[in-house]
Amino acid sequence: MSRGIRMLNFRYLHKLAAICGGSVLLFAFQNFTPSNLNSRVCSESKINEILAPATAESSAAVVDCSAQLPKGKSISKRLQFRGPQASGVTFDCNGSILNEAGINAGKDMIQVFSRKVQKNGETLWERPSDVTIKNCTVLGAVRIYGMNTNGEGADLRASSISEGHTERAQAAAPTRIVLDKMKIQASSRIPLYISPGVTYVKLINSNISGSSTSVAVYLDAESGHNLIQNNSIHTDTEKRELIAIDGSANNRIIGNRLSALDNGGIYLYRNCGEGGTVRHQTPSGNHIINNIFYYNKYDGKNPAIWVASRNGNRNYCNADNGYAFGSSTNNNDLARNNVIAQNQFYKFQPEKIVRVSDSPNYLLANETVSADKKRASGCYLKAAFPSELLGHGLSTQQFLISGAVVCKETKYTCTDGVLSTAKATCQGVSVKTKPFDCQASGNNSGCGGTVRCDSGQRIIGVRAACNLENGRVPASYINGVGLNVASVQRASDKVKDGRCQIDNVAISSGSASVRASVGSTYLNYSCREYDKNGGDCHVIGQVLCQ
Repeated sequence: MSRGIRMLNFRYLHKLAAICGGSVLLFAFQNFTPSNLNSRVCSESKINEILAPATAESSAAVVDCSAQLPKGKSISKRLQFRGPQASGVTFDCNGSILNEAGINAGKDMIQVFSRKVQKNGETLWERPSDVTIKNCTVLGAVRIYGMNTNGEGADLRASSISEGHTERAQAAAPTRIVLDKMKIQASSRIPLYISPGVTYVKLINSNISGSSTSVAVYLDAESGHNLIQNNSIHTDTEKRELIAIDGSANNRIIGNRLSALDNGGIYLYRNCGEGGTVRHQTPSGNHIINNIFYYNKYDGKNPAIWVASRNGNRNYCNADNGYAFGSSTNNNDLARNNVIAQNQFYKFQPEKIVRVSDSPNYLLANETVSADKKRASGCYLKAAFPSELLGHGLSTQQFLISGAVVCKETKYTCTDGVLSTAKATCQGVSVKTKPFDCQASGNNSGCGGTVRCDSGQRIIGVRAACNLENGRVPASYINGVGLNVASVQRASDKVKDGRCQIDNVAISSGSASVRASVGSTYLNYSCREYDKNGGDCHVIGQVLCQ
């Protein structure tokens, strides 16, 4: 930052401090770092506007400046962080209470949203970014939104009927919004609603309580890359789960404590067709790690986690028919490549309280507890060695295949659920490739075998391919199969009559992750096909040993 800008801020704050007895100047130097000094400091008149009682003529205050409120105030106005004017703002409630009572009863007390504008005959959304809101007690609800407040809005629906909708929705919506040390106590509305297209929101170190006629936290369609970490969520819901992941992808729900779970915990689904809006994105790539699910007296059947909880089971799923993409062509949730790891469940065994209705998804190191285990969160890293779950404070390098070369490329380090990376060029490492191959012809029993690493070596990767009808897998096909993947090159004419098995993973068509043998010294493989005249199959593959 230039000396001129520093002097400009100093002179402005010095003048303001003279009015306010010096306290503003002290606050400015204690709370504003060079990364947010570009954000304007709220004037005394703006603070007074925020603190003034809400009226019919002035029910909300637009916040376009950074401030720390006086401690312990009661605020009846809604706070609106609107458009790019709110970008870069840090707003510290300092323990003050926003109360939805009176003129704002039933409304969202904090709103972070994009501004819709017309430029050269085109509709655009100007969004806020890099906004931090902290230390607020909200008696009511918080909502962050772009094109529309929910998935049925007219602008969102119009965008959804053409390709590229997810990208448009995300470009129009707020991004990089931090909610830190918040207390949100709902009375009926959803306490925290992350609307369509919103990305990179962080809800951290916060408490969500009260009661909701719906859920406690809603991640709506086309949103993604949001972080919900180190929070206590114990909202009483009438009929629904605590957290809804509705067509939202690549979110991380890490290190939270959830109770009031009688109606369910975290459900992943896609709200196909509701309001005529085509849902493009699927609820995939989400990581649910190291959360505590507290149960006391409940003995019902509602899952703590349910992956693919709807799969078209709604009467409005066909309301978006007529388009060649998204939920218009497939009403299923398609909830895939989600990770459920290291979670703690009171009373219940994980296999009883976690329900998975699609694949592939990844479950590992979940456990039953009788007391909270206070610990930092691990990180999930597909194809890492020796385990996909990388512990806090640990590092690993990922093994990759580049043509015929096996290499260590990227170093990953886990810090309380967050992966950091150090990129390196692909350098070959000393790895021995052990091929395996078997073929059955006219034999319903199929074929199989075991491949072993040399003494002192362990498996760092596997890839395999199967033909489950007739003939052999082309030798060139295996080179296109990813690391730790098994792929059916040709399925049986009757798909269910064929099976390709790599260790404990069996598939009849498509592809699947095969990681169970990574870290072991050997791998079992087999294939078979049933036919009246005897089945034919062929399996080919490689294990990589180091």
